[in-house]
Amino acid sequence: MSYTFMSEKESKPVQEKNEEKTAVIKTAKQAVNIRKGPSMSDSIVRVLQGGDTILIKENLGEWSKTADGHYIMSQYLA
Repeated sequence: MSYTFMSEKESKPVQEKNEEKTAVIKTAKQAVNIRKGPSMSDSIVRVLQGGDTILIKENLGEWSKTADGHYIMSQYLA
């Protein structure tokens, strides 16, 4: 997953190396859609349930890119 941290010595963001991270779906009340692209209008390629895990390649803010190149809304990841 790609994270941005603020350096203690500088106010500029420091980009950490891209590392894949296993994330857990944090919602238990509803299913979470994995989409072809980072938009609600992109087609659904898979559906995950609360507690399922998924491998995340990169955090893009509102969306996160999965290891297989699909997208999930970041708010659902723990």
